[in-house]
Amino acid sequence: MSHPVTHAKNANQHPGQAVLDLEQKKRTSEQKRADDAQAKTMRKGREAAHQHGIDHLASIMDKSAQKEVQLLTTPAKPRPRP
Repeated sequence: MSHPVTHAKNANQHPGQAVLDLEQKKRTSEQKRADDAQAKTMRKGREAAHQHGIDHLASIMDKSAQKEVQLLTTPAKPRPRP
């Protein structure tokens, strides 16, 4: 039985490498802790920004309501008669 001849193009190719490249890389426990800490920090920042927006909107609405109450409770100015 003769030895199969490999084409020059295929001499350095690895057919299973495409599958291995698609596998998710493993992380160490330190990397996972660092990633989790970073995600937690980012989440807290987003929540703080969200809460700041809500507080800002609430203050705008309060000012508007106070202005409306003030306009409704102040008596009308009398008009001078000619």
